[in-house]
Amino acid sequence: NVKKGKVLLTDSTDNLVFNYTDQLTAGIDLNGMIVINTDDVLLICNKNSVPKIKKLVESLEGTEHESLT
Repeated sequence: NVKKGKVLLTDSTDNLVFNYTDQLTAGIDLNGMIVINTDDVLLICNKNSVPKIKKLVESLEGTEHESLT
């Protein structure tokens, strides 16, 4: 596991969890996950889904969430 910020993981392996907020991010039985928690957005996906993140960000253009791109 790779963790940053207030993160508590139990029975979890091979995860990337970055928390940029003051709130605790907790996970149980996670395996191969990416969790990015910011003041604006919470992203949760499988490590295998990383290529899809770009498509997700691009899909925000022209929507009410465009400011997040």
